[in-house]
Amino acid sequence: MTNTQFLNDHADLATAISLYDKWAAKHVHDTHLPGLAIGIVHNGELLWGKGYGYADIASQTPTTLDTRFRIASITKTFTAVAILQLYDAGKLRLDDPISDYLDWFDLQYPDAPPISIYHCLTHTSGLPRDATTPPWTENVFQPWDEVVETTKTRQPMMPPLQDFSYSNLGYTLLGGVIEAVSGMPWARYITDNIVTPLGMDNTTVAPTESDPPIATGYLGIDAQYETAPVPFVETRGFSPSASLASSINDLVKYARFHLSKGQTPLLSGYSLRQMHRVHWLYDDWRTGYGLGARQWRINGYNVSGHTGGYKGYLTMFSVCRE
Repeated sequence: MTNTQFLNDHADLATAISLYDKWAAKHVHDTHLPGLAIGIVHNGELLWGKGYGYADIASQTPTTLDTRFRIASITKTFTAVAILQLYDAGKLRLDDPISDYLDWFDLQYPDAPPISIYHCLTHTSGLPRDATTPPWTENVFQPWDEVVETTKTRQPMMPPLQDFSYSNLGYTLLGGVIEAVSGMPWARYITDNIVTPLGMDNTTVAPTESDPPIATGYLGIDAQYETAPVPFVETRGFSPSASLASSINDLVKYARFHLSKGQTPLLSGYSLRQMHRVHWLYDDWRTGYGLGARQWRINGYNVSGHTGGYKGYLTMFSVCRE
């Protein structure tokens, strides 16, 4: 799919995309990738996109721009938008302690301030990265009740704002805050207040095995150049950090929202700008983290978004608001 007229007016861009298309096709072939989907957005519209390989090898189902993938940690951007919506509505403040909304949560580093919503949004809470079980290797995610009980037994690794320390647990707690403030299950809130208003009809917030098909995830190739499918696993209590399934065509709609300059139907212009600016700068001074969005400095441009890694899937969503 190509925006022919725009590319006709920008021959250098058309040439670059043609080369990129050929490189992507060769990369899929040479590395034995089962399938790949790519979309490039300009001014909120799909400029060019294409699917390569198969969404499922056994059935030879081709990958298209409507193929749904598990987008893993890109989910964190949706959770962050939800928190900022509640902030815009005056229902919470970003510096509020998590314990104001989760009365069971009392984790606090000695002689340090309470862990806040802001700390969890920016991965500066000092909380452990994951659950007490290894979900990414054992393919078992804890339900929320178990997350609560096991979290009570833990301790932060460092005081808030001492260092950047990526935490799926922190975003899982933000899901609990969203439920406490809105009175709605996290998945319902995300569906009703973000996915549906943006017309993302091919996106599922907390997919189950019985939902519409998702591209099959595969392990890396073995010595015989064969790969095995990954069994479907629900993210359960950790859904606010890594659950969504979506497609290129739906993520174009999501990108259009994030590229907005002023007031939007979902967020104030102020909150959207805050989401996409640096709140934590890494030591290299070229990368950082915002409010639920990674930050990169690339060729003089500020780029923000999120990567996602889930067994069988690799994803990336990025926007340059400049």
